[in-house]
Amino acid sequence: METCDVAIIGGGLAGLSLAARLAEPRFKNWRVRVLEPRTEYVRDRTWCYWAKHAANDSHERAPLHPFLASVAMCWPQWEVMYRADNASEYEAAVRTGRYSYEMIPADRFYTQTERLISSSSHVKLLKGVTVSETVIRPDGVEIKTDDGSLNAALVFDSRPTAKLSSAAWIQRFQGFELEADEPVFELHRATLMDFSVSSAADSEAGRVHFIYVLPLSDRRALIEDTWFVSVSDACNDVDYQSQIKHYLKRRYGLENYRVVHREEGALPMDPALRPSALTSRIVKIGAGGGMARASSGYAFFETQRACDAIADKLMAQFPVVGEFSLPRWRGDISYWMDAVFLRVLAQRPALAPKIFFDLFSTVPPDALARFLSGVATPFDVAKVIAACPKIPFLKAAFFRS
Repeated sequence: METCDVAIIGGGLAGLSLAARLAEPRFKNWRVRVLEPRTEYVRDRTWCYWAKHAANDSHERAPLHPFLASVAMCWPQWEVMYRADNASEYEAAVRTGRYSYEMIPADRFYTQTERLISSSSHVKLLKGVTVSETVIRPDGVEIKTDDGSLNAALVFDSRPTAKLSSAAWIQRFQGFELEADEPVFELHRATLMDFSVSSAADSEAGRVHFIYVLPLSDRRALIEDTWFVSVSDACNDVDYQSQIKHYLKRRYGLENYRVVHREEGALPMDPALRPSALTSRIVKIGAGGGMARASSGYAFFETQRACDAIADKLMAQFPVVGEFSLPRWRGDISYWMDAVFLRVLAQRPALAPKIFFDLFSTVPPDALARFLSGVATPFDVAKVIAACPKIPFLKAAFFRS
């Protein structure tokens, strides 16, 4: 049976991000294995996050993570669109500051991480390997796979959590990247939430509905029809493609375009998902390990911060003996605020468009970007709290039903 110091189950965002750190020369005495059931990687998703520009106001990015070479687009402006009940037109909260909104397509990320891993002699990515069982042994963890068994001193498990809590929501989306025959998109501005597609019927059904638009050129964009729904709501009655088709015609007058790439997903939004160990030698990472914001589903930047903290702690603890506990990379207040926000959505889903619009229109853009990235200062948190409707949030904070 092959043995290693660290095994990572799952070569997705969290697994590969951690493997990239462990491929650094400082870990050259470690034996690391990544077990991934896929036999090849394709562009299956897109990650976005806020990045702070250098102080000299040039567009040189401050180092945030090892994957800056995978960044495909950067938007200096971002907006949320909303119409009040008594208004005749939609308002756009357009924000710009020292933070830009950046995008990494999955295929670029996968290519770069595979290159980083292959340049290391001590880390191996084993594709086409499915884990069936993990068994705690006196000397470590036996990992049973369809390609034999592996023994590891420590295991990081990034597989999805089987069961979510009763407070969880799901972010469901489908969309595509399109190419139009004529220039219609504003390249410098990302539309993070356009609530013009939301209806009273959506709110009555306990749903939050919006469109997400990332312009890639004046003729090309990634557009997604997005829903925040309860765990039990599979959105089987939703025609995502028709929603996007009508939206493109209404907002851009666009009817002729070519679809060049499609995406879909279902992201857990569960405040109960926090950093935790399944046992003293099996540690949960990824969304199931608290590496995604429950209130938004954003995971890329959170995962990078978590993997930096894990790698530093592993370096200080080599060789791994006994229990390994996950380091803290985010304060308890952000988890609590996520939980309160999701309770507000559950109790008053019709308020969601105005809540998001008020956040984006009244909170200073840098403070909001830090808050959404999980690196808020106490002053940032205070500004976010001040922008939220007091009564619904107080009720959600103190009364759970």
